[in-house]
Amino acid sequence: MPTPPPGWRPDPASLEIDRYWDGERWTERVRDAVTLVEETRPVPGPSSTYSGASTAASSAPSTAPMSPPMWASGSQSAFPPAQGQAAWSAQPAWEPTAAPAARRRSGSVWTFLAVIAVALTAAAILVLDNPVSQALGTNGYRPDLVIAAFTAPTTEPAPQEVEYPVYGSTSLVRYLESGIIAGETSIDVSYWGDDPSAEATLNDAMFEATTQNPYVFSRSWTLMFVNDRAVAIEPIYAYDPAEVERRQAATLTAVTIALSSTGASAADPAASAVAIHDYVASIATYDYAAADVIAAGEDTSGIEASQEAYGILVDGTAVCNGYAQAFQAIAQAAGLETVIVTGQAWSGATTGGHAWNRVLVDGTWLTVDATWDDAGDRYPVPDDFLLVSNGDPSLSRSVDAEWVVDSQLGAYGG
Repeated sequence: MPTPPPGWRPDPASLEIDRYWDGERWTERVRDAVTLVEETRPVPGPSSTYSGASTAASSAPSTAPMSPPMWASGSQSAFPPAQGQAAWSAQPAWEPTAAPAARRRSGSVWTFLAVIAVALTAAAILVLDNPVSQALGTNGYRPDLVIAAFTAPTTEPAPQEVEYPVYGSTSLVRYLESGIIAGETSIDVSYWGDDPSAEATLNDAMFEATTQNPYVFSRSWTLMFVNDRAVAIEPIYAYDPAEVERRQAATLTAVTIALSSTGASAADPAASAVAIHDYVASIATYDYAAADVIAAGEDTSGIEASQEAYGILVDGTAVCNGYAQAFQAIAQAAGLETVIVTGQAWSGATTGGHAWNRVLVDGTWLTVDATWDDAGDRYPVPDDFLLVSNGDPSLSRSVDAEWVVDSQLGAYGG
């Protein structure tokens, strides 16, 4: 196990001071944890240890020498959403790192942080593969995750106010959507994290959030744990914050123009769905180059853009998911009840992984596939796959379960 780099660390033998770690051993340099006034104190031999991952400290003395803080290396990977598994990954390169002084806002806050940090660091020392060591390790010392594990809210957090629409079918999905739209680099999910099915529940909600919202520019994420408790979701963004904001604003402007052009409204869902379908197909050209790259299993910068409403509404080209996202953005803004559906198509204009829309008309969910009706850029726009019954054999496709949380699949036509 590699040791941490040189720097000030909480002294395992005292909650009131930091001790300097030179990269190999503790030194005699200490400083007050609040005032940062430095002095010299001998390095103690035996020290108190803490048992278990809890905030309660054991006062029993230990015969072991003072140990260095343990930073586990962990594994690193950015998992594709289709796998449905949490993964450890490095922070995005553009993500800001909190300054060390941020943890010292007041003596009482620091003391509370130190109690938890020291206790959990010692617990990680005793169990080197403990998730605490991962939370404190790969991406640097992470007291925010440790504290979140022990200060989980007792009431469900509400979605935050954001500038762009939030669509989620559940409060959890809306909460996650709002956090991603706001550009949060770490979304606190500790309220849900102690449930035995937390990992499945949170991943399920993230699949919906990243599938259904055209203003979300993240397709993958990291689910962080401390002592088997899920504490945070860290979205992996496709672009830097300035570019995300630019694309969100441009998408919303394009949606406003589309509403004016189509006259779509909730007063007549069927006519509005037709108008939006025709508008999307008429301004779009299918991105065959991106489709070839996707089929080859390659990952390039252009692939992300081909999946976005922005690709259709601003750049005028995308693959099937871009068409579905564009229809979704306009239809939702018009007040229609609509959803993006994903699955596999085995014949038609495109085959393999596919995305399309469903719209609620007179109490029935009907399929709208602007991608397949846009084959060849014909005019007037064909309507072969417009407001078609979901069971129509012409659709030649199967539906997966990743586009909405499992508990809501039946509400959108299964």
